[in-house]
Amino acid sequence: MLPIKDQILKLEKILNTMPDTATNGDGTYPVEHYFHGGIYTRKISIPAGVLLTTYIHKKSHPTVLLTGKCFVYDEFNKQQELEAPQLIFTKAGTKRVIYVIEDCIWLTMHQTNKLTVEEAEKELSTLDY
Repeated sequence: MLPIKDQILKLEKILNTMPDTATNGDGTYPVEHYFHGGIYTRKISIPAGVLLTTYIHKKSHPTVLLTGKCFVYDEFNKQQELEAPQLIFTKAGTKRVIYVIEDCIWLTMHQTNKLTVEEAEKELSTLDY
C-alpha cells in the first residue's frame, strides 16, 4: 500500500484531469484575505459535494471550521469527520484531501509579516514536498 502522502498526490493528479475540481487552493472557491498585526487570515467557502486537495503547509497554524461538515484525510490524522464549530491545529507538512458533506466555511490563521497574498502564500505553502 502506498504511503498516505503518495495516495494524496495520486488522487490530486486524477482530480487535475477532471473539470470543476479544486487542487492546491486554485481559486475555484471564494477566499477572503485579511492582514492585521502580523497575522494573515484566510476565509474560504466551499459548497457541499466538493472533493479537493490543499496546499502543503510549511508552518503549523490553527484552523477553524466555522460552518458545515466534512471528511478530512491527511498523513498525520488519517481520516476524520469534522463538524462545525471545530478547532484543529495544522502541522507543518500537512496536505489534506477534503470531501465537503455540508457547505463549509474554513478559517486559517498564519503568523507572518508579509502584507500581500502572493508573498504570504509563498512563505506559508508549497506544491512540493
